[in-house]
Amino acid sequence: MSPERGDSDRKRPRLAPVAVLADCFEAGVEQATVFVSPITDRKLISGVIQRLTNESPLQKFPHLKRVRRTESGMEIILCTDKDDLAKLTSIEGIDVDRIREHKVALNAPLTRTQYQESSLLWPTHFHENKEIESSLDGTFFEVQELQRIHELMRATIIHSNDADKEDSNAVTIVNPATDTVLAMASSCRDEHPALHATLVALDLVARLQGGGAWQTGIPTRAVEEEAQVPFDEEVPYICTGYDVYMLREPCAMCAMALVHSRIRRAFYGVADPIHGSLGSRYKIHCLGGLNHSFKVWKSIMPRECRRALNRINLVSY
Repeated sequence: MSPERGDSDRKRPRLAPVAVLADCFEAGVEQATVFVSPITDRKLISGVIQRLTNESPLQKFPHLKRVRRTESGMEIILCTDKDDLAKLTSIEGIDVDRIREHKVALNAPLTRTQYQESSLLWPTHFHENKEIESSLDGTFFEVQELQRIHELMRATIIHSNDADKEDSNAVTIVNPATDTVLAMASSCRDEHPALHATLVALDLVARLQGGGAWQTGIPTRAVEEEAQVPFDEEVPYICTGYDVYMLREPCAMCAMALVHSRIRRAFYGVADPIHGSLGSRYKIHCLGGLNHSFKVWKSIMPRECRRALNRINLVSY
């Protein structure tokens, strides 16, 4: 991942992949209502905060700062429930006659954009996740990493051309630790309806580990012999730590197969608004309760991928 950069340098590179994150990172700021009051004397702020902390803690809003400065003075959040106001009006320093409702951010901000929007409502605590921020602004990958990502997607496109089949997709699986291409495959749904390109590629990797479920005339780029794993060696669970490159966003079946095979990252060129399950219709990689999750990046060489898909007359998945 890129080192920290100044704001002037953090501009999305023109060809940077787009991170597919959970909806919570891209959502707008939901609002909630609290009750606030001006503080009559700045010298009393410390005592007011102590009393409110004991009698009306902001348990549902730990991300909010209790006090804010305004042009007319200081304001403080009293409580979130109107029924609690009665027991607080006796606190010295609260301007009882000017208590009012005020909108604040309901949830803690997860991104800098959310933080800035939340802070317009009321001062908010924020702990920046640099990995998320660099994913959002396109600076996650170094130039050399971007070049390799494009090389691998270009190889996937070339394989789709070589496959020379109608109604086909193309998938490449790579071991990034050794920079080794383990498998390249196209879909074989003419042989079996379940043989989407992703499942074919996963099965090829399983073959390298002495497994594999399908015996078909799969159009593949022969996997490298040095990638073969002797039977007596310990092997990873199918695709643990591996990266997958796809021309087109996978369907739900293929996306779940990627979850179960425990890939590290998925990259695709073209979104599928009808069946796409890694960003378009669903975000299966972001679902809670699954035994694995992985990172997804889209829009890698989208024009080239779309041209390849149009050439092979891809109509679904």
